[in-house]
Amino acid sequence: MDGYLIIKAIGALLLVLALMAVCAVALRRFGRVLPGFGFGLGGLAVRKDKRLVVLETALVDSRHRLALISRDGVEHLLLLSTDKAIVVEAGCAAAVPVAS
Repeated sequence: MDGYLIIKAIGALLLVLALMAVCAVALRRFGRVLPGFGFGLGGLAVRKDKRLVVLETALVDSRHRLALISRDGVEHLLLLSTDKAIVVEAGCAAAVPVAS
């Protein structure tokens, strides 16, 4: 009888995993057109014309982080903490890659 319960539990686990995979594929495929599924899904519904991009982050200390963001092609350097954000440098020109 114990072998039957183990097989039944493994079968139920496989069924749940299969249902989760089907839901993930459906959200990835239809997440852009279903109402209510376009925001907060961890990047499943990504716009192609993003205006705001986080280019790089660096940890300063345990409470502060520097973030380099780009908005409409202009870069901004921000100092972020738990309670506020300070603009360190605004309107920096984007870095030009050096050909070697």
